[in-house]
Amino acid sequence: MIRPIALALIASALLAATPALARDLTVRDVIANCVGCRLPHDLHGIDLHGITINGDDMHGANLSGANLANASLIGVDLSEANLTNANLSGATLNGVELRGATLDGANLTGIHLIGVELRGVSLHGTMPLRDLVASCTGCDLHGMDLHGQDLHGLHLNGVDLRGANLSGSRLNGTRLIGVDLSEANLTNADLTGAEFNGCDLRGTILTGARTGGLTLHGTDLSEVH
Repeated sequence: MIRPIALALIASALLAATPALARDLTVRDVIANCVGCRLPHDLHGIDLHGITINGDDMHGANLSGANLANASLIGVDLSEANLTNANLSGATLNGVELRGATLDGANLTGIHLIGVELRGVSLHGTMPLRDLVASCTGCDLHGMDLHGQDLHGLHLNGVDLRGANLSGSRLNGTRLIGVDLSEANLTNADLTGAEFNGCDLRGTILTGARTGGLTLHGTDLSEVH
């Protein structure tokens, strides 16, 4: 059996030595058979649609313009990766590290995020942030700047929003289950008709928030401001 490091080296060589179409087909096969590998840094424009990538290290990789439509990425490190104008429509990202990644202009239609790290992600020109948050289960959004965002009516499950800036945001009618909002800033946020179930609001700032019809179940409200 070829070792993962050898597969990664083979992929790098193939990228440099083969024409575009043949390169895509060959590298696609190599990546599909490589679990936990350190993949080539330059994968721009590569066609990886529908592929499963498992546990690979793609930190800082250039995937600009790449086709990852309907791909399944499991435990992949994409931190600091360049996904500008990439196609991630219908893709599933499970346990993926996206911290500091650039997704400017990427197609994220129908993307499904599970336990994904999103801090510091650049999203200029992509789908509305509302839609991205709605597609996210158990994701890490702590410390993110979401002020003034329209998140009304969403169902957020297990999301980490510790220390997030949600001042002036619309959360009316939103259902939050097991969401960590400790130390978050909800100043002047609209929480009318929202439901918080098993949430952590310790140290959360609620100054000026609209709370008419707000429902709380099993929520920690100690030290709320």
